[in-house]
Amino acid sequence: MQKKIAFTFLLSALLICTGHKSFAQNDEEALLSQLEKDDQTAIDAIAMYPSQTRVNIFEASKFPEIVVRLDAMQKKTQLKFTQLLASLSKEEQEKIWDLTRYPALIADIALGSRKSEAEINVLLPNYPAVIRQTALDEGLNNYDLLHQITVKNVHHQDNFEKILSSYPPVTANAYRDLIKRPEILNTLNDNMQMTVLIGDLYKRDPRWVLYKTDSLNKALTAQNAQDAADWQQSMADDPQAQQEFTQAAAEYAQDNNYQTDDYSSPMTSDVTDYSTYSYDWWFGYPTWYPYAYWDPYPFWYDWGFYFGIGGRPVFFGMPSAHFMNWYFYNPEHWSHYPGFGNHCYDYYGKHKDAQYRNNISRSVHEWKTRNSSVVNGDWDKDKAGRTQRFKDFGKSETIKEKQNAGNPRLAQVSNPRVKIPERLYTTPRTSAVAKPVAIKRPSETGQPAKTEQTKAPEPERKTQAVNNPPANQPHANTKQDRSAMEYHQNNWQQAQQQQHYSAPQQHYSAPAPAPSGGGGRGGRR
Repeated sequence: MQKKIAFTFLLSALLICTGHKSFAQNDEEALLSQLEKDDQTAIDAIAMYPSQTRVNIFEASKFPEIVVRLDAMQKKTQLKFTQLLASLSKEEQEKIWDLTRYPALIADIALGSRKSEAEINVLLPNYPAVIRQTALDEGLNNYDLLHQITVKNVHHQDNFEKILSSYPPVTANAYRDLIKRPEILNTLNDNMQMTVLIGDLYKRDPRWVLYKTDSLNKALTAQNAQDAADWQQSMADDPQAQQEFTQAAAEYAQDNNYQTDDYSSPMTSDVTDYSTYSYDWWFGYPTWYPYAYWDPYPFWYDWGFYFGIGGRPVFFGMPSAHFMNWYFYNPEHWSHYPGFGNHCYDYYGKHKDAQYRNNISRSVHEWKTRNSSVVNGDWDKDKAGRTQRFKDFGKSETIKEKQNAGNPRLAQVSNPRVKIPERLYTTPRTSAVAKPVAIKRPSETGQPAKTEQTKAPEPERKTQAVNNPPANQPHANTKQDRSAMEYHQNNWQQAQQQQHYSAPQQHYSAPAPAPSGGGGRGGRR
């Protein structure tokens, strides 16, 4: 259903915009079929962004050469930044990379002369609590480096503005917004065929594109909400799987250097309401990640639940791609938590059509494909014995891996397994380094405890720094942004009111004017 919606969006828009009655010609048909196959996830991800962000994406797609230039510049600036940090320890690099998510904070500390501890402390209340200790430490110990980063940021911003100077204001404003959302620029660059085609569609008939993507957004939101509701109900109906899931979640947190008190303490506030800050486009994300990781998440986001009052798991969504990979790429986890694996297998059996939008279905589908010589049709039929099958298969694969570990020749013919990063986050939460994301406990925020709920309250408003922050003040990513970023959907309510576009009553031969507000949300965030 999902793929048909996206394909219908592209096909119908092209049919209407081009005006061809017999569009189904071989070349065009092949192009659309390939686009559907290659860029399906990217198309759906774009549709899941807030409406104004989608407008900015479409405006930017009208001039895809800007994306190409920005990507080329980013590769050079990230390389130079990595070289700048090369002499530092990994711990110090983690701190500096964390700080780059707050360019205005670095500028506040670095502009002017070296500041005392008291002077830095005056600046810190303007910024999230999670970054203050890191900012203080680096401001006192690495002032010269922070000054270099600020100078580089100003230089990058100047070059960015020079690129935009020859384009329409609405396009420039769209890119000014998207530069704060690096994962979007990444998506547009990695799916350039889609970017060019959608940009052309938007040039021809922007109103129709907005209407179709608005419809796609509603359909995907409903599908993802139902998927998440089904998952939560399935957890409630299977206490053994739920118990194993929470045990696996604890091991996952430990593997990522979290301490027991961090992940097992009850959370009485609505922790699902939080804002994250992306890494800076020009400096990139830490180089030790083998995948694009622009927006760090907290551990409980990867679980899809947190521990509420009395240690009861409160499910607010579905486990992330990182967590599902952690489980399905390590056979020890299959043998340790076979009931959870069997539960995911059952869920996939009822949601096979969701493998392109749903981390559980995707992970099980890929796991079955990798292990098709063992995980065959008998597994589908043997529901009662499947948990034991998971356990036995996990044990045998673990033994095989240990035997092959010291023998490269055997390792080459063994079932290949993608290496999962040892750590999914940049910093241990037990150190003085800034945590990836603030968990909004009353003790950390100074706010009174809220009644436990899964509905998101109004987003937190943060005060901006006043000491000449750079123009690329980071955008605080909300729930809806993150849904599109990872294409990991759940039933969180969308964090913003959206403008919904009604279907155009007629189609014009000339492009319709772009809707107002196409240049971004305005103001600094």
